[in-house]
Amino acid sequence: MQNKKPIVTYVIVGICFIFFLLSNVIKMNTNAETGILLGAYYKVFIMAGEWWRLLTCGFIHVNLMHFAVNMISLMNLGRFIEIVFGKKKFLTILLLSIIGGSLFMFILAGNTIAVGLSGGLYGLMAAYTFYLIQKGMWKIPQVRMSLTQIYLVNFWINFMPGIAYEGHLGGFVVGLLVSFILLQDNKKLKMHGIITTCILFVFLAFQIPANNYLRINDPRYTASDISILNKEKEIGLIDYVNQMAVKLDKIYESGTLIQDGIKGE
Repeated sequence: MQNKKPIVTYVIVGICFIFFLLSNVIKMNTNAETGILLGAYYKVFIMAGEWWRLLTCGFIHVNLMHFAVNMISLMNLGRFIEIVFGKKKFLTILLLSIIGGSLFMFILAGNTIAVGLSGGLYGLMAAYTFYLIQKGMWKIPQVRMSLTQIYLVNFWINFMPGIAYEGHLGGFVVGLLVSFILLQDNKKLKMHGIITTCILFVFLAFQIPANNYLRINDPRYTASDISILNKEKEIGLIDYVNQMAVKLDKIYESGTLIQDGIKGE
C-alpha cells in the first residue's frame, strides 16, 4: 500500500460535485442541453472540433441519482485502486477509460448524448478484477461471489433505457488493457499488453473518420444546438459561437440554419 489517503479520488469527487452544482444553476430547456453546455459527450459538437468532450463528459452529471450512484461507486472502487495501485496508475486508468468509452460511443453509438463517470468506473472495475486474479484472491469463495454479483448488477444496468453501454464496454476494455500493462511484472507479457493496447487505439483512430457522420439528422438536434450556442453567446463567446454555427451548418448540410438561428435571438 503506497498511500492511505486517496486524495485524487476525493479531488475527482469534488470536481464532479462542482459540475453537478453548475448543472442546477445553469438550467437549459432540458437536462441534455445543460449537459452539453457543460461538456457532455455530444457527437455533432465533437465532429465540429470539440474533441475535449471525450474526456470532460466523465465529470458531468445532471441527475441527482446518477451523480449519487457514480460517486458512491467511485468512493468504493477509486479509493481501493488509488491506495493499492498508487495515484498515477489510478488516474491513468480512470482517464484513459473515460476516453476509451467515449471513442467506442463515437464509433458505435450514433448521435448519442452522454454524461457521467461510468466509462471510467468500468475501467476501474476491470482493474479491480485484474488485481484479484493476479493476486489469486479470486479463488476465495466470498471474493468470487462478491465479484460475480458486481458483474451481474452491471450487466443488468446495461439493458436499462438511456444507458450508453458502448461507453461501458470501451471503458472496461481500455481499463483492463491499461491495468495489465501497469501491473504486469513479466516484461514479455507487459510488452504484449502495450502492443495490444496500441493496436486497439490505432484501430479506433482509423474508425473515427469512417464514423465521422450523423446517422440520423433529427431537427431536435439543431434546435438544441441553437439554444446552446445562444446561451454561450450570452456569456460573451461570440467569435466561438459564430465559428461553431458555420461548422454545424456544414455537418448538417443545412445551408445557414444554425447561423440564422443564433442571429435571430
